Amino acid sequence: MNRAFSAFVIPLFLLSSAFAQEEKKLSVFSYKEKEIKQGISDFLNKTELFRLEKGLLIATFPLLVAPSPTLTLKVHPEFLSTLVFPKGWRVVKAFSSVPTKNFSYYDNLLLIQPRAQYPKFNAVILLRNDKGEERVQQVVFSILNPYSGEDSKRLFLTVVVAGGNIKSPAEVLEDFRRVYGKLPDRETRFIDGGVVYRIAPSKFGEVEVEGKKYFVWTQVRPL
Repeated sequence: MNRAFSAFVIPLFLLSSAFAQEEKKLSVFSYKEKEIKQGISDFLNKTELFRLEKGLLIATFPLLVAPSPTLTLKVHPEFLSTLVFPKGWRVVKAFSSVPTKNFSYYDNLLLIQPRAQYPKFNAVILLRNDKGEERVQQVVFSILNPYSGEDSKRLFLTVVVAGGNIKSPAEVLEDFRRVYGKLPDRETRFIDGGVVYRIAPSKFGEVEVEGKKYFVWTQVRPL
């Protein structure tokens, strides 16, 4: 009876040991995962540039883009995004190539909320300025997929098209380097042409110069 009991106890001991080893592996993995998430959270809290929501990095500032006949923007079906055109221009007509949850315009604003079943689509926008001049703006929208890579997690709910007196991020960085001889290594204010820009080096930045990424945004509302 004792022998049978002993023979039964030994496998149980080995089994419990195996479970302990597996649990140790899981706890190490959980710790690393928690550490990574905490690192992201610390970055967000420190910079206050983004907030983490539903696996996305939601920007707390507008993205400034250079004027172009065709713009390419990321949107998300759970959020209403705003495209802001330069002061003096207003949206006269706008058409989407697919049905959307929301597609409306007012003055120099275009509001867009896509439907998930259309991962990519375009819009044609007719703009008119105070002088009566007109131009056509093409915009290609694609739905953000937070699982396709680190850069794809960033969502800008407000995108501002740079006007005549607001420079593109690349131009601001070039002006900064021309004035100071180098690019900033921390978040910095930069005044150029009467406009206050903020420049922040970040691995999530939208402009890359010499292998380093930066965010550039303006503190002046271009409305």
